[in-house]
Amino acid sequence: MLQKGRAVNYILAGLEGQPEMYELIQKAYRTSLRNILGHNDYVILEDRVTSVDGTIVFSADEFIQSVYHLQELINTVLWCIISYSNQDAWSKLTDCGVVSIGFGINPDTNEPSLGVYQLWCFFNLDMEKNWIEVVNFQRRPDVLETRLGQRAGVTGPMDQNLMKWLQRVGNSIEVNVAPIMPYMGHLEARVDLGWGSYQICGDSFSKKVAVIIT
Repeated sequence: MLQKGRAVNYILAGLEGQPEMYELIQKAYRTSLRNILGHNDYVILEDRVTSVDGTIVFSADEFIQSVYHLQELINTVLWCIISYSNQDAWSKLTDCGVVSIGFGINPDTNEPSLGVYQLWCFFNLDMEKNWIEVVNFQRRPDVLETRLGQRAGVTGPMDQNLMKWLQRVGNSIEVNVAPIMPYMGHLEARVDLGWGSYQICGDSFSKKVAVIIT
């Protein structure tokens, strides 16, 4: 029989030089929680999960976070396997998964900036965001189309506020790309869109690129 705890400790011992992966596995594999679930030795109450004898207690939020970290670990492993086995195919998808683009002002520079929300699985295909070379703004009657790559872009109504924002845009603009995933219900930065809620699941990437306005 596989000694899961020993296997996890063996993996962790080899990850001391990779603190992010080390922390992810520690959060994903909670020995006490795995034991009571694996041996069907638990009771689900309104706001907590406990062992039958009451000696182990997890709040609802702790339980949800443990499941989230476990899923994040599974996604990471699957992404590594698929990505490294077929890098050429994945390289063609780096500009996919952009769910929303926001128009804002950088509070430090008081200059226009773009906030781009990209699904985590696509965000990690290109950590340097080489697919964003230029931002194209195309103005049409009462409509603004914004494109960042071959596939990434949004089209929406252009009101007075957006028109004033566009007038402030110069020859270049700061683009901040944030990795997101569907909202899991615990305390993370939350992004509410018209078609659902998402949470930011990592550090954003920022770069300044050229602008074309037509």
